[in-house]
Amino acid sequence: MTDEALAQAREEHIARCLGESAHVYYDVGTSVPVDVHLIGPTAVRPFYLLVTTGMSDRAMAVPGELEGAQDHALAELVLALPRGWFPHFPDDVEHEDRAWPARLLARLAALPHQLGTWLGIGHTVPSPQGPY
Repeated sequence: MTDEALAQAREEHIARCLGESAHVYYDVGTSVPVDVHLIGPTAVRPFYLLVTTGMSDRAMAVPGELEGAQDHALAELVLALPRGWFPHFPDDVEHEDRAWPARLLARLAALPHQLGTWLGIGHTVPSPQGPY
């Protein structure tokens, strides 16, 4: 499968499972190309979602001794934001006070590839503001 076909299949999967992207933060300036899709609230899911695409283009360095290591090597990240996060949607999606979670998520998605490691459930990541 070509890179373009893989990207298309991934975006179709996100749209089918989570909803259509209302906005995309394109290649959010990390050393690994990562886009972050913003998916709006629904009646069933009353909050916004930020979903990375690009993190799973390369396998993470999951320790081989981890049971099912290969099942964890390819991943994307999802972050939920409260319904009121964008009070003037869509006009405020790029505003600094509202867009910083997308940039943070992109940096986290690039981290395993930059450092030759992996992210999994329960991992914490140090930062100047405290661990995430």
